[in-house]
Amino acid sequence: SGFAPWGEAYATDSTFVRFEQSVASGAGACDALYGMYDLRCPFSPPACDFIDGLLTIDANARATVTQCLDHPWLAPPPPAAEQHEDVVYRTASAQRASTAEEDGLAPPPPPNAPRPARQYACAPLT
Repeated sequence: SGFAPWGEAYATDSTFVRFEQSVASGAGACDALYGMYDLRCPFSPPACDFIDGLLTIDANARATVTQCLDHPWLAPPPPAAEQHEDVVYRTASAQRASTAEEDGLAPPPPPNAPRPARQYACAPLT
């Protein structure tokens, strides 16, 4: 990110001071870093939580190696059958004569098409 390591951050470093103030006001580290550039954090909530644990200013409060390795963001993805239970595709029906264009729906993907994964954004900046 272009910032000095926390062990070398100084109170005279205006960037670190802004980061520290943002975190003190309740922002997570990830949101604080992106917020300094008027950007939204593009990562999922689990990824933000993982990053926040790594970038905690107080070294004694940072996530431990064990906590990092046990973090849900690093967990292997669920089996394919569980990943897409909430994905619904429109299927063709012999009893329905409408086309995708008529009812505004895209046609279903081919059977061998990769299934999209749901992505989440970080909480909005306050």
